[in-house]
Amino acid sequence: MQLPETRELEAALRGGKAPVVVLVAGEDEAVREQVIGLVQGDLGRTCSPVDVTRGDAGPPKSDVWDRVKVDAMTVPLFGQGVVWVVENMGSGGQGAKELDEVLAKRPSHLRLVLLADEKARGGALAKAVLAAGGLVVLAQVPKAREAVRLIQALAREAGIAIEARAQESLADLVGPDRATLESVIRSIRDLVGPGGRVAEGDLLGMVQRSRQNAPWDLPDAVVERDLRKALKVAWRDLEDAKRPGEEMLAILGRVVRQVQQIRMAQDLVARKVPSDEAMEVLKLRHEFKWEALRKGAGRYTPEELDAVLREAPAWETRLKRGPGRPETLVTALLTRVILPRGKGRRESDPRIAPGMGRRP
Repeated sequence: MQLPETRELEAALRGGKAPVVVLVAGEDEAVREQVIGLVQGDLGRTCSPVDVTRGDAGPPKSDVWDRVKVDAMTVPLFGQGVVWVVENMGSGGQGAKELDEVLAKRPSHLRLVLLADEKARGGALAKAVLAAGGLVVLAQVPKAREAVRLIQALAREAGIAIEARAQESLADLVGPDRATLESVIRSIRDLVGPGGRVAEGDLLGMVQRSRQNAPWDLPDAVVERDLRKALKVAWRDLEDAKRPGEEMLAILGRVVRQVQQIRMAQDLVARKVPSDEAMEVLKLRHEFKWEALRKGAGRYTPEELDAVLREAPAWETRLKRGPGRPETLVTALLTRVILPRGKGRRESDPRIAPGMGRRP
């Protein structure tokens, strides 16, 4: 799949300006692997064979840079080349000095691909890479909503048709990781053949769920007041949990903490507290998090949130003692929190026994 993130690197290689070092800032595995492949292929024009050697810079006593320096100073006798992939460079605060030492002699037989966090694109390591004539490639993991777009593009490349509902189901099963999606689409193509068409029912038994929830998925669903999303995330967490009973309480904790933050955001908005002060009060490091909370504060009334917080101890008791399956209890909890007043709220109050409150 053609990736927009690697276009600048591809253009440099076509123009004969191969960078000795490339910093990949971000955790998108598809981008990382494509960068490694491009660098290896370009070095293969002047060296043969070209080996890819990986090292981990994360451990405190890692010797990876010592090994890279040895390879940089040792010129192969028979024209071999090596691409060193240094993983876990962190946010880019370290490694600049070691990089300068490696590139001091400009080894023609060696290329470096450094894998770091997204934050590294603005750090000291990125500046050192650019100063050495290298490239910085941003490799952000695609957001969940982009998964369907990726599936459509991959299906076109594979020469198969995936129906709309099947695209949504596949995105939900696999998530937005491009490398995983590429592998899944290839498997589907091998099963249905070129020109084949895939319906939602065809995915059963063909694709297993590999997507894992992110820690912020459930809190985001509460902020967005999206019951369908919240139930999907919570049920998946219960399915993956070794101890569903403990996971129920963990879900309650995440929901209550988010409700508390939304309620605090309501108060801050009402008092017209500046954004920077509000972020400090809520201990938020990113402005988009405050913006999401600010919008979420407008989706609930203070009375609704206060009621949820008052009922939290009763919910803890109900989740511990039941009766009911974990999925049923968590569904009742999320319905109570997210649905607007008057839409099933009384039925899901933990202080009301099942069946009470119904009209005969």
